[in-house]
Amino acid sequence: MRLTMILLSALSLTACNNAVRFSPIEKMQSSLGAPENPVVTPELPPSAEPPIVTEPPVVVEPPVVIPPVVVEPPVVVPPVVEPPVVVDPPTTPSSQAVSESFQAPPASDKVDILVILDTTESMDTKLDKLAARFRDLTKHLSNLDFQVAVTNAGATRSSFWIHGHRFGKIMEFQSDSARRSILSSKDEYVDYYFQLTVGRDNFRAGEIRCEVQPYCMVPSPEPLAALVRSFNERQGANKGFFRQDAWLVPLIISDADENENGADLQFSVDSVIARFQQTLGSTMRGMAGVGIIVQPGDEQCLRAENSGLMKGGHYGHVLSDFARRTKGLTMSICDQDYGPGLERISDHIRELMTSVELKHEPLAGTLRVNISPADGVTWKLEGRKVVFSKPLPANARVDVSYRIGL
Repeated sequence: MRLTMILLSALSLTACNNAVRFSPIEKMQSSLGAPENPVVTPELPPSAEPPIVTEPPVVVEPPVVIPPVVVEPPVVVPPVVEPPVVVDPPTTPSSQAVSESFQAPPASDKVDILVILDTTESMDTKLDKLAARFRDLTKHLSNLDFQVAVTNAGATRSSFWIHGHRFGKIMEFQSDSARRSILSSKDEYVDYYFQLTVGRDNFRAGEIRCEVQPYCMVPSPEPLAALVRSFNERQGANKGFFRQDAWLVPLIISDADENENGADLQFSVDSVIARFQQTLGSTMRGMAGVGIIVQPGDEQCLRAENSGLMKGGHYGHVLSDFARRTKGLTMSICDQDYGPGLERISDHIRELMTSVELKHEPLAGTLRVNISPADGVTWKLEGRKVVFSKPLPANARVDVSYRIGL
């Protein structure tokens, strides 16, 4: 702006200088004097400064900044390298497939109850109380088609102590004029004859022949051995007792264990179960042992059983194991009323009629069950047992498959 104004001022001064210059003639005339007719030179206006023109301020626009173009680096796609195929060495499989099949027998709620009494001296006072503690047998088993028979726990290997031992043979019921050895739910006066027999009808040892009542037995009690011997009499003294399609319930009543203390056994629990399968397993539905015993760990009952003159109480370890292994149950011999226990037997047998037991426990989620005809039956798994929602249809087939760990 300042440079512009200086240039304008210089131009104005030059113009002024040019305006007042005289030619040589004019200078000569001036020196000779004015002529008559002077040349009138028009009067020039006084020199004047040209107006200062104020330029508007130059607005300098800010430069437009163009962002640089960012060039993306090329995308490098790594080559796909397939991992090498690793061939595992052959290994032993971690599980194994198992298949089993079951055939439901004809519809039945038949139960054969074999009462096996320990009639040794230490049981003397307990036997007197059995009649009262077994009140209303038929009432507690009213929903079952049952048979009941009685024998004692005598099955000694000794030829000297053989007196009074029944060796598994069932006996006649006391005071029964018909001299029956088997009573059923269809018979009259079942409770009366049963209570007379198991309660001794107030008799004592030696006052009646042991062939009629089992109250002359000498030590030691071996109820499991007597049970095995009873299988051998299925076509002899016990003919008609072991019914086809019935459940066998050995009901053992003892204040001791097998052979008193559970040692030196004629038959282990495994061998008793095997003998049942060999002799009756193909015709009967199964076996569920029940023990009225001194339950293992019940110190109060054990003290009570050893408080009298005839001591001889022992925990029933082997007998308890027999009940457990055959999916049965136990109750205390010290209970004052066996009625609730009998009702448990009834309920338990009904439960057994609605289940099958597998050989192995399946791995979680691997069990498949096919029931034909199904008839709306559902199932659930409890350990090794498949429990059905209701009794299976008669002759139904059950096919199961599952896996077990190795």
